[in-house]
Order: sequence, then structure tokens, then C-alpha cells
Amino acid sequence: MIRRPPRSTPSNRRQRQMCIRDRYYDTNTSDRQYWWDPRFEEVNGKEPSIAALLGTGGTSSIWQDGGSYIYPNTATSLHIEDDGDLDLGGHNIERVDEISANSIDPVLKIDGELYRTWTLDMVGQRTEVVGQARLNAKGFWEVDLATSPKASDLWLFWRAVHPTTIIPFVTPQGPANLYAYMEGSKFIVKSLNQEPNVKFSYRLIAVRYDFRDMSEEETNRRTKHTDTYIDIDGGQRYGK
Repeated sequence: MIRRPPRSTPSNRRQRQMCIRDRYYDTNTSDRQYWWDPRFEEVNGKEPSIAALLGTGGTSSIWQDGGSYIYPNTATSLHIEDDGDLDLGGHNIERVDEISANSIDPVLKIDGELYRTWTLDMVGQRTEVVGQARLNAKGFWEVDLATSPKASDLWLFWRAVHPTTIIPFVTPQGPANLYAYMEGSKFIVKSLNQEPNVKFSYRLIAVRYDFRDMSEEETNRRTKHTDTYIDIDGGQRYGK
């Protein structure tokens, strides 16, 4: 925003800038803000278009206008869409040390303070599901994953994994000896001593279906070069 001093012959101009750090106007004159290629334009109908400012539209431009999105000439599969979404066209994100994404790795605000959560670190491309249930009066419980209600956790797990790779875990929430196994699409939990009505928790884990034909080495080895990694050999510590 340009402010003209109340004088007939202006001798200076002042610009009030938006501070990206906190997204509010910064009134602290001690703060230093750095902007790439700053410029002033008089709003008189002759100012350059947004496309001109972005350098889009020409064959030599860095950015091209795709209508509802813009994209760089050097990576046409990358789209910055008009709703703010970033479309990488199926490509990877490289050289990232930390991601804060609300759907998978959110930062939580509790009592006015921010806390980090961590995504699961697992060897191998596997999918898992957890839940709890209770044995019947005969110390028995079973569920058919294939006929579970559509869109339920167990239904989705069954449809997402290679069924022969399912590993079941069961933990009693009371004094009991329990064991679990898969029989086709049925997940079965039994009490060794037929203790009745025992509440338990379970965990199922299996190889994701699209990785069913890959060996462990194929799954675990990265063949594409990257400069971003944790140097286990060198004893690297987190954040250093």
C-alpha cells in the first residue's frame, strides 16, 4: 500500500508490508523483511497483468497459464491450481525433512500449546487395523472380514491387503489365555481354557495388496538417488 505524505511536493514514499510470519500487519519497525524482486506499480489501468508479473504466457516464460492453474515450463506435470492445491502429477516429493499435514502427521493445539505427532515408521509396505471385542459364553469369537459392513475398518483392511500375508495379534484385557488365527477370510479368537466373556484387543497387519508380488529386498531398497537421508552409518542424530 502506498502512502503519500500530505504535501504538495512529495519527497518520499512509504510501503506497508504484510509479514508472512504471522499473517498480520507488522508494526514493529525493527523487524527485517526480505522480498524477492520488489516493485511499485501505479494503479492507473496501465499496470502489468498478473500473467506478466508471473512471467506466464510466452514461450520463454518460466510459468505457463493453464486456465484454472499455472505450471512451470520445466515440469509440466506440476500444477498450482486456483483452489490452492498442488498437483505433482504422480511424481515424488524430494528433500523434505519434516512434514506437518493435518491428515497424516498433524500438529495439535492443546491448552494453547502446539504438539507434534509422528507418522508410523515401519519396515515393509504394510497396512494394519486395530480394534476390540469380547468372547462369547463359550470362550469364542470370530468375524468374517470379507462380509464386514462396507466401508468399516475391517472391510477396508480386507480389501486393501494380500489376504495370505495377514498376521493376527490378540491381547486379553483380563485374566485369560487367548490365541488368534486366520481361516480364509475369518478372523478367529479363542480362549485356551474356554474363559467366557473376556474382553480383548486385536491387531491385524498385512502386506498392502499392490506390493503382493514384490520381494522384501525390492520393497526395502531405494534405487533412485537422493541427497536426503538419515545417515545411520555416520551416527546421525535427529535435528543435527
